Amino acid sequence: MRILIASDSLNQSGQLIHYRQDLESVEIIANTQDEAEVTEAVHRLEPDVLILDMQGPGEDSVRVLQNIHRNGSYPIVIILTDDTRLQYRKSCVEAGAHFLFTKSTELHKIQEVLTRLTHGNNILKDCCCLFEFWGNPEVSAG
Repeated sequence: MRILIASDSLNQSGQLIHYRQDLESVEIIANTQDEAEVTEAVHRLEPDVLILDMQGPGEDSVRVLQNIHRNGSYPIVIILTDDTRLQYRKSCVEAGAHFLFTKSTELHKIQEVLTRLTHGNNILKDCCCLFEFWGNPEVSAG
């Protein structure tokens, strides 16, 4: 499985690389740091999974997903965020995110998703229940 990490945080990227170490069939093919790089890398490298953490000034995960899909690429998308607003999370799902995890408390779930994907589990069937199954129960509406 080929993974592209798109994070505007070097510290976050290092943690994500650590989670992948236990999985032999997982390869990190690129680590990008801004919107333009992400869109180009997804189109050129065709990853199976995109881990997206773009929350810095001028960066927007929803816009990144819209640009990626406009170019005809559809990897499995995991978004990391500390934005707990329900509307933001809904926007991510509508833009094509499969999973959303809260950075400060749910990073470990990435390894679970990757493990299930590498073992051929049909984890995407759970995406229809994204908020109930994987979401943060403390998501606020405001």
